[in-house]
Amino acid sequence: MKSVYIAIPASDGMVVSDLVANLLCWTHDLRYRVVVDVKKALFPQDNARNTLVKEFKKTDFDLLWWIDNDIAPPKDALHRMVTILEERGDIDALSAVGFSMRGEKGEYFPYPVTLRSDKDGNYKVYYGNGIEEVDAVGGACVMVRRKVYEAIERPYEFVYHKDGTLKLTCDFRVWQKVKEEGFNLFVDFDLLCDHQRKCSILGVQNLMNKLSAK
Repeated sequence: MKSVYIAIPASDGMVVSDLVANLLCWTHDLRYRVVVDVKKALFPQDNARNTLVKEFKKTDFDLLWWIDNDIAPPKDALHRMVTILEERGDIDALSAVGFSMRGEKGEYFPYPVTLRSDKDGNYKVYYGNGIEEVDAVGGACVMVRRKVYEAIERPYEFVYHKDGTLKLTCDFRVWQKVKEEGFNLFVDFDLLCDHQRKCSILGVQNLMNKLSAK
């Protein structure tokens, strides 16, 4: 029986109601052994994630599943992601598509945090199909094999420029470390999560038009 450690970094200890409904369903799924760990009032973000990794490593669970507290994955996400990892031994970490929000010219719209690096090493949003390898994702909904965190002592940390300004968040830096250790990251582009925040309908419309024009 596969064991899944669901880690939810929640600074205020709150989660969206749709996530709660799924958590109740997953913890009663007899096909899996599931535990949920919600970490409240841990700052900053790298501390929260590293603390959850530390707690995970004290257990004998197979998989660490990150879910942000404002993310509602589909009900079948647990079974779907575990099944893919069981069938694809070549995948070390698997992400669903988690949308973040971007503001441009007064518009506020979602975009998928599924990234590939260009020739200069800069991250670019990548719109894929099916299950494809990427270079980085956000931490919204990612399932990671135990061996990945056993190989990295301090997986999450922020990276700063010499002048002290932020260069890279811990959610992106971790994937650089993952790749440095010889592991990989894939995204299931058919598995879409609900990020329960408001956005500009005009921004959504313009984004759809841009994608249609490609």
